[in-house]
Formats: sequence, C-alpha cells, structure tokens
Amino acid sequence: MCIEVERLVKRYRDVVALRGVSLRIEKGSLVAILGPNGAGKTTLLRAIAGSLRITEGSVVVCGSRVEGDPLAARLLTGFVAEHPMLFPELSVMDNLLLAARLHGVGEEARKRIRNVLEELDIWEMRTRKYGYLSKGLKRRADIAAALVHEPPVLILDEPSSGLDPLSAIVLRGMIKRLNREKGITIVLATHNISEAMSLASYVYILNRGQLAAHGSPEKLRRMLGGKETVIVVELSSSHELVARELLKRGLRVVSEGGVLRIIGNVSEALPALVDATRVHRSRIERIAVKELEWEEVFARIIAASRGEKSCPCSCLASG
Repeated sequence: MCIEVERLVKRYRDVVALRGVSLRIEKGSLVAILGPNGAGKTTLLRAIAGSLRITEGSVVVCGSRVEGDPLAARLLTGFVAEHPMLFPELSVMDNLLLAARLHGVGEEARKRIRNVLEELDIWEMRTRKYGYLSKGLKRRADIAAALVHEPPVLILDEPSSGLDPLSAIVLRGMIKRLNREKGITIVLATHNISEAMSLASYVYILNRGQLAAHGSPEKLRRMLGGKETVIVVELSSSHELVARELLKRGLRVVSEGGVLRIIGNVSEALPALVDATRVHRSRIERIAVKELEWEEVFARIIAASRGEKSCPCSCLASG
C-alpha cells in the first residue's frame, strides 16, 4: 500500500475540517478525491503531503509516518496547489533549479529538469519568465517543479481549475501518461465530476469532512444508480398531464419545455409512459434512453450523506 490514512481528524479552533477520514491508496494508482467546495479535499491533500499538522489519526506514505517525520513525507511527495506556485520574475529553469536545490538534488539537477520539462512538453519554455506564461503552461511548470526530485507520489489540488477546455484536456492527458508510463501514484482533488470519473480508477467522495462514498466510478454509479436510467421524451401534447400521471405511479419526472425526463427502471418506466400517453391522448414524438449523468449520481451520494430523502438537483418535480 502506498498511502494509508487512518481516522484522520483536523481541527482549526472551532472548525472541524476532517472528521475521522480513512482511506487506502495502492502504489501506481490514480485516485480522485471528489467533493463540493469546503468538503475538506485540500486539507486532506496537505495532510498527506506533510504540510499540515494533523489533530488526530495517522498518515503513512510509502512506509513513512507523516506525523513523525513530515520532512520525509515531503521528499516522498510532489505537491501542486490550485494556485500558481513559482516565482513570477524567475525563468522556468531558475524556478526548477531552486526547487531541485530545496529538495537536495545535486549534480543531476539539470538532467532531471530537462527530462521532466520534455515529458511535460515545455522544454522550449525554460528561459521564459514564469509570470508571463499562460495558465496552462504555468500548471505544467508547477508539476515539473513538484517532480524534479522524482517523488513516487504526485498530489494535485484542482489541477484543471481556471484552464480553458483545450488546456484542461491536454493536462489530463499528461496526468494519465505520468501515471501509466512513469508509474507515479497520483492523488488529485477536484470538484469537477467528469474529470474525476474520466481520470481515476478509484474515487473517494468527501462531504463536510467525512467520507460519503468510495469505489470505482462504475461501482459508484451502480451503488445509487442501480438499474435506473434517464428517459428523455418529447410528446405531441399534454406534457404536464402525462408528467403528473407518471408521478402518481412513483416515477421521478421533470417537465421542461415540452420534454420529459423520467428517472427509473426502464422495464417499469416505459410501460407507465405508454399508458400515461394513451390516457391523456398524447403521442411520443422522440425518445432516448441513457444512463444517469455523473452529476446526478454525485448529487444523490451527497444527498444521502446529508440524510436527505431526495436529490437536491431537482430530479423530482411535482408540477
């Protein structure tokens, strides 16, 4: 096991940021920590990286107990914060040379820097001042600085935050390649649900400082989605009447602009839809069946962790 977190608690005076969080991360895996703002994601990452004094519990990284030797944890991990990390008036090369020196990298520093800059496709930017780079290039330079001492673990806090869609796609590809080809264990925190589910093989969902759920993306979908699907229907008429009829039959329905979204088991929902359209003399013009969106699965998990009976994303409408 690469990272072991056991009953982790972090208090800031009267605020409890983490409430007994436990998790296990295997060597060479790519794991996402997902959750809404204020869930405790950044606090958890900082605790793993050894840059935060924990209140209770334990964190072990590659066999080293973080609370006993935080310096060792910092050598075993590379940490990339959400916001730009390097000195704006220094060149990319000078920033990385400084990072290498701080991590005790000696004569091999320049060779390592070249390797990591080429890996991240920014070797040609080495003489450019960090402050003049685009957000996407700054993020790559940040990752390069975090990897210059060749740590086995890379920790990323909101890696695609503030990036344009193309830069975010390129960055995600690089993150996957670092994990797959270099064997680096990567832990990233994000509130971007699609990002977490597309990148990670295992996901931990935090809410209010506690674990709400964890598992592979497909396990999380099955856990609360079950065999449910979203049926999108365009009717010729009587949209609201059909919606009310389906609600009476216990289905979850949203009616928007003449289109119904029905959430339920296909084998139950489709016969009910046909019956409801017959009763109200409506006709199905178009229909599509798809799996629950990740946002809907995530909203259900968060709602369940809060003890709410229904999904907070308005997947249930009463007309």
